[in-house]
Amino acid sequence: MHLFKEAYTFVFIVFLCSAIYYPFNIYGFCEIKLYDDIQGKMTNREEVPIMKVETILQRKGNDVLSLRPEDTVQTASAILAVNKIGALPVKNGDEELVGILSERDIVKGLYKIGASCVDSLVQDLMSSKVTTCTLDDEVQDVQQKMHQGRFRHIPVIKDGKLHGVVSQGDVMHMCIEKAQTEASVMRELAIARG
Repeated sequence: MHLFKEAYTFVFIVFLCSAIYYPFNIYGFCEIKLYDDIQGKMTNREEVPIMKVETILQRKGNDVLSLRPEDTVQTASAILAVNKIGALPVKNGDEELVGILSERDIVKGLYKIGASCVDSLVQDLMSSKVTTCTLDDEVQDVQQKMHQGRFRHIPVIKDGKLHGVVSQGDVMHMCIEKAQTEASVMRELAIARG
Protein backbone atom coordinates (compact mmCIF):
# COMPACT_ATOMS: atom_id res chain seq x y z
CA MET A 1 0.00 0.00 0.00
CA HIS A 2 2.88 2.31 0.90
CA LEU A 3 4.59 1.58 -2.44
CA PHE A 4 1.31 2.23 -4.27
CA LYS A 5 1.01 5.67 -2.64
CA GLU A 6 4.61 6.46 -3.56
CA ALA A 7 3.95 5.53 -7.18
CA TYR A 8 0.93 7.83 -7.35
CA THR A 9 2.90 10.63 -5.68
CA PHE A 10 5.68 10.18 -8.23
CA VAL A 11 3.24 10.32 -11.17
CA PHE A 12 1.64 13.48 -9.74
CA ILE A 13 5.02 15.19 -9.28
CA VAL A 14 6.07 14.31 -12.83
CA PHE A 15 2.77 15.64 -14.16
CA LEU A 16 3.10 18.86 -12.15
CA CYS A 17 6.68 19.43 -13.24
CA SER A 18 5.85 18.76 -16.85
CA ALA A 19 2.92 21.19 -16.75
CA ILE A 20 5.30 23.90 -15.55
CA TYR A 21 8.24 23.27 -17.86
CA TYR A 22 6.70 22.17 -21.15
CA PRO A 23 3.31 21.53 -22.78
CA PHE A 24 2.24 18.03 -21.85
CA ASN A 25 -0.66 15.84 -22.84
CA ILE A 26 -2.70 14.86 -19.72
CA TYR A 27 -2.12 11.18 -20.46
CA GLY A 28 1.61 11.70 -20.86
CA PHE A 29 1.78 9.85 -24.18
CA CYS A 30 3.19 12.52 -26.43
CA GLU A 31 6.62 13.46 -27.63
CA ILE A 32 8.58 15.76 -25.35
CA LYS A 33 8.80 19.34 -26.58
CA LEU A 34 10.90 22.03 -24.95
CA TYR A 35 10.25 25.72 -25.25
CA ASP A 36 13.30 27.59 -26.48
CA ASP A 37 13.26 30.90 -24.56
CA ILE A 38 15.80 32.49 -26.84
CA GLN A 39 14.21 31.75 -30.22
CA GLY A 40 10.64 31.56 -28.93
CA LYS A 41 9.95 28.36 -30.84
CA MET A 42 8.80 24.86 -30.00
CA THR A 43 11.56 22.39 -30.84
CA ASN A 44 11.59 18.63 -30.64
CA ARG A 45 14.55 17.61 -28.52
CA GLU A 46 13.67 14.05 -27.58
CA GLU A 47 11.00 11.52 -28.33
CA VAL A 48 9.68 8.99 -25.88
CA PRO A 49 8.55 5.83 -27.72
CA ILE A 50 4.80 5.40 -28.05
CA MET A 51 3.69 2.40 -26.01
CA LYS A 52 1.33 -0.07 -27.59
CA VAL A 53 -0.88 -2.93 -26.44
CA GLU A 54 1.61 -5.40 -27.91
CA THR A 55 4.18 -4.24 -25.33
CA ILE A 56 1.79 -5.08 -22.48
CA LEU A 57 1.09 -8.59 -23.78
CA GLN A 58 4.78 -9.24 -24.43
CA ARG A 59 5.38 -8.65 -20.72
CA LYS A 60 2.34 -10.28 -19.15
CA GLY A 61 1.83 -12.97 -21.78
CA ASN A 62 -1.23 -13.65 -23.89
CA ASP A 63 -2.49 -16.73 -22.09
CA VAL A 64 -6.10 -15.96 -21.34
CA LEU A 65 -8.81 -17.83 -19.47
CA SER A 66 -12.22 -17.80 -21.10
CA LEU A 67 -15.77 -19.06 -20.74
CA ARG A 68 -18.39 -20.64 -22.96
CA PRO A 69 -21.88 -19.14 -23.17
CA GLU A 70 -23.33 -22.36 -21.72
CA ASP A 71 -21.12 -22.31 -18.61
CA THR A 72 -22.85 -21.48 -15.34
CA VAL A 73 -22.29 -18.26 -13.43
CA GLN A 74 -21.16 -20.37 -10.48
CA THR A 75 -18.35 -21.83 -12.61
CA ALA A 76 -17.43 -18.35 -13.81
CA SER A 77 -17.38 -17.01 -10.24
CA ALA A 78 -15.05 -19.81 -9.16
CA ILE A 79 -12.61 -19.07 -12.00
CA LEU A 80 -12.66 -15.35 -11.20
CA ALA A 81 -12.06 -15.97 -7.50
CA VAL A 82 -9.34 -18.62 -7.83
CA ASN A 83 -7.38 -16.63 -10.42
CA LYS A 84 -7.97 -13.24 -8.76
CA ILE A 85 -9.20 -11.59 -11.93
CA GLY A 86 -12.14 -9.30 -12.60
CA ALA A 87 -13.50 -10.42 -15.96
CA LEU A 88 -13.52 -13.32 -18.40
CA PRO A 89 -14.02 -13.20 -22.17
CA VAL A 90 -16.68 -15.52 -23.57
CA LYS A 91 -15.98 -17.53 -26.74
CA ASN A 92 -18.27 -19.68 -28.85
CA GLY A 93 -17.47 -23.06 -30.40
CA ASP A 94 -15.64 -21.35 -33.27
CA GLU A 95 -13.36 -19.60 -30.79
CA GLU A 96 -14.94 -16.24 -31.65
CA LEU A 97 -15.42 -13.62 -28.97
CA VAL A 98 -19.14 -13.29 -28.23
CA GLY A 99 -19.10 -11.47 -24.90
CA ILE A 100 -17.39 -10.72 -21.62
CA LEU A 101 -18.50 -11.49 -18.07
CA SER A 102 -17.26 -9.24 -15.28
CA GLU A 103 -17.72 -9.14 -11.54
CA ARG A 104 -20.02 -6.20 -12.13
CA ASP A 105 -22.26 -8.32 -14.39
CA ILE A 106 -22.55 -10.95 -11.66
CA VAL A 107 -23.42 -8.34 -9.02
CA LYS A 108 -26.14 -6.98 -11.32
CA GLY A 109 -27.46 -10.52 -11.73
CA LEU A 110 -27.58 -11.02 -7.95
CA TYR A 111 -29.51 -7.78 -7.59
CA LYS A 112 -32.05 -8.63 -10.32
CA ILE A 113 -32.42 -12.39 -9.85
CA GLY A 114 -31.17 -13.11 -6.34
CA ALA A 115 -29.01 -15.98 -5.10
CA SER A 116 -30.31 -18.27 -7.84
CA CYS A 117 -28.27 -16.12 -10.23
CA VAL A 118 -25.35 -18.54 -9.74
CA ASP A 119 -27.33 -21.23 -11.56
CA SER A 120 -27.87 -18.96 -14.57
CA LEU A 121 -25.87 -19.39 -17.76
CA VAL A 122 -23.04 -17.05 -18.63
CA GLN A 123 -24.89 -16.00 -21.78
CA ASP A 124 -27.72 -14.66 -19.62
CA LEU A 125 -25.51 -12.20 -17.73
CA MET A 126 -22.57 -11.45 -20.00
CA SER A 127 -22.12 -8.19 -21.86
CA SER A 128 -22.46 -9.05 -25.53
CA LYS A 129 -21.40 -5.62 -26.81
CA VAL A 130 -17.67 -5.84 -26.23
CA THR A 131 -15.19 -3.07 -26.87
CA THR A 132 -11.95 -4.54 -28.15
CA CYS A 133 -8.48 -3.39 -29.15
CA THR A 134 -5.62 -4.65 -31.31
CA LEU A 135 -1.91 -5.16 -30.73
CA ASP A 136 -1.16 -1.96 -32.65
CA ASP A 137 -3.44 0.24 -30.53
CA GLU A 138 -1.68 2.82 -28.39
CA VAL A 139 -2.03 2.43 -24.63
CA GLN A 140 -3.38 6.00 -24.47
CA ASP A 141 -6.28 5.06 -26.76
CA VAL A 142 -7.06 1.95 -24.71
CA GLN A 143 -7.04 4.06 -21.54
CA GLN A 144 -9.53 6.46 -23.12
CA LYS A 145 -11.79 3.58 -24.21
CA MET A 146 -11.83 2.21 -20.68
CA HIS A 147 -12.56 5.60 -19.18
CA GLN A 148 -15.36 6.40 -21.62
CA GLY A 149 -16.93 2.94 -21.41
CA ARG A 150 -16.48 2.67 -17.63
CA PHE A 151 -15.00 -0.82 -17.78
CA ARG A 152 -11.70 -2.27 -16.53
CA HIS A 153 -10.90 -5.04 -19.01
CA ILE A 154 -10.58 -5.00 -22.77
CA PRO A 155 -10.02 -8.07 -25.00
CA VAL A 156 -7.24 -7.93 -27.58
CA ILE A 157 -8.12 -9.25 -31.03
CA LYS A 158 -5.63 -10.59 -33.57
CA ASP A 159 -6.71 -11.95 -36.94
CA GLY A 160 -10.31 -12.00 -35.75
CA LYS A 161 -9.54 -14.18 -32.72
CA LEU A 162 -9.09 -13.47 -29.02
CA HIS A 163 -5.38 -12.95 -28.37
CA GLY A 164 -5.32 -11.62 -24.82
CA VAL A 165 -6.90 -9.27 -22.29
CA VAL A 166 -5.60 -5.94 -21.04
CA SER A 167 -6.72 -4.67 -17.64
CA GLN A 168 -6.83 -1.22 -16.12
CA GLY A 169 -3.99 -2.33 -13.85
CA ASP A 170 -1.85 -3.21 -16.88
CA VAL A 171 -2.48 0.24 -18.33
CA MET A 172 -1.67 1.95 -15.02
CA HIS A 173 1.59 0.00 -14.85
CA MET A 174 2.53 1.31 -18.28
CA CYS A 175 1.53 4.87 -17.30
CA ILE A 176 3.87 4.78 -14.32
CA GLU A 177 6.69 3.35 -16.43
CA LYS A 178 6.05 6.02 -19.07
CA ALA A 179 6.19 8.77 -16.45
CA GLN A 180 9.46 7.38 -15.08
CA THR A 181 10.97 7.29 -18.57
CA GLU A 182 9.89 10.85 -19.27
CA ALA A 183 11.20 12.05 -15.91
CA SER A 184 14.56 10.47 -16.74
CA VAL A 185 14.62 12.21 -20.14
CA MET A 186 13.76 15.54 -18.47
CA ARG A 187 16.62 15.14 -16.02
CA GLU A 188 19.06 14.37 -18.84
CA LEU A 189 17.85 17.37 -20.82
CA ALA A 190 18.09 19.63 -17.78
CA ILE A 191 21.67 18.47 -17.18
CA ALA A 192 22.52 18.96 -20.87
CA ARG A 193 21.16 22.51 -20.83
CA GLY A 194 23.24 23.28 -17.75
